Amino acid sequence: MRSKRAKTQVAELFRRKWLISTILLWLAFVANLAAFYSIQSWLPTIVGSLGRAPEIVIAATVLTTIGGIVAAAAIGPAMDRISPFGTLGTVYLLGAVFVVALGAVLGAGTEMLLVTAFLTGACVTGGQMSVIALATVLYPPHMRSAGVGWALGVGRLGGIAGPLLVGVALGGGIAPQQVFLVMAGALMIAAVSVLILGRMHR
Repeated sequence: MRSKRAKTQVAELFRRKWLISTILLWLAFVANLAAFYSIQSWLPTIVGSLGRAPEIVIAATVLTTIGGIVAAAAIGPAMDRISPFGTLGTVYLLGAVFVVALGAVLGAGTEMLLVTAFLTGACVTGGQMSVIALATVLYPPHMRSAGVGWALGVGRLGGIAGPLLVGVALGGGIAPQQVFLVMAGALMIAAVSVLILGRMHR
């Protein structure tokens, strides 16, 4: 009985009313997780390769996580009070800006690197925490578990592919700054997806 109900919930994600919304939500998850795991996986290597001290490498990486935790505490209330879609879309747009900035300050002063790493994490990691909440807002209660579960599952494809593609790019001699530009592009995709969802579900 439970199996039949679960299949019905999954099938409903692809019915005409929900198909486009489901695809857009999955795009946001895939893009966000691709950027998130790429930064978490490769930022230590990239920063370390520039001759930074090990403690700076660790601090820059940890700050991307701390930034996300701090930001999530502010993003959640803003999603409730203003607009879940508009708020998260703005976070992703800012994230794209900060990711580009992070690539630009890799060789700059330590303070600038660490501040930018924190701000990047605030948007990328904070966005990942918040997009899960967005999925619960998007779907009605009877579809919620299937909607969130499938979005997370499909999003993991981005989490796997992102770091692999970054590794191939860096191994092929592409400059880290260009790699960060591509990560920023992924966040732009997430932003556009969420903002379109907002227009569809006003």
